[in-house]
Amino acid sequence: MRVGINAAQAQAEVFSYLQWENEVMKEGKAPEHFHTVQWLEACAEKWKHCPGDFANSRGFDILDKTSLTNTPQLEDKKNGTQSSKVQTRK
Repeated sequence: MRVGINAAQAQAEVFSYLQWENEVMKEGKAPEHFHTVQWLEACAEKWKHCPGDFANSRGFDILDKTSLTNTPQLEDKKNGTQSSKVQTRK
């Protein structure tokens, strides 16, 4: 069981992407931002199971139902709307 992403595998992904960018530049073109975003999204998809696998291997709960992130949002008393910001006392 690995913790997160294997470093050698991540290095291979980055190296491959940089090789592709170099080939594009040799052709007189420039890689665009969306190319990088597509590559990052593909990496995220490829390794999306890793955090869950690690958590499960350690017996962690993936979703803690008592977490503060799962409590109702605070109500803004001024205008009656929901607010995700926690207000501090002055």
